[in-house]
Amino acid sequence: MSGKTMVMKSMKVLEFTFHANSDTDKKIGKMISSNDKINVTQGFKKIDDSSANVYLRATIGEPNNDGFPFFLSASICGLFELPNYEKDPDDLFYMKNSTISILYPYLRSLVAEISNMSGFTAINLPIINTLQAFGDLTVDEKTQNPKK
Repeated sequence: MSGKTMVMKSMKVLEFTFHANSDTDKKIGKMISSNDKINVTQGFKKIDDSSANVYLRATIGEPNNDGFPFFLSASICGLFELPNYEKDPDDLFYMKNSTISILYPYLRSLVAEISNMSGFTAINLPIINTLQAFGDLTVDEKTQNPKK
């Protein structure tokens, strides 16, 4: 990174959906296990030579699935700046991957707080190695969707 500093200029919640499915008793609560349907996805969109938006989305459960007590979907976006990050392969890697590690705790906290305030046991997304979980974040230049 040769003395350059990456800065998170802002973070915002783009979407948050939470609803209890029918016949759910919120007072009972439910611990989320690794067997439950938890999905976290990411995206990266270049703004200019020095900045990019990085997206994270978590979904838990499925809409209208009475076998699971609720459905939750949360999306956040962070605006990151790193001067001329595309000119140095190390900077590009850092911009596309370390930003996910920076944003993930915000998503994790949001999901835990909202689920707890809804009367369920707080949902704690697992602590993960984001590079191992997501791999190198490479996106399709036309759609800006992650390539896997």
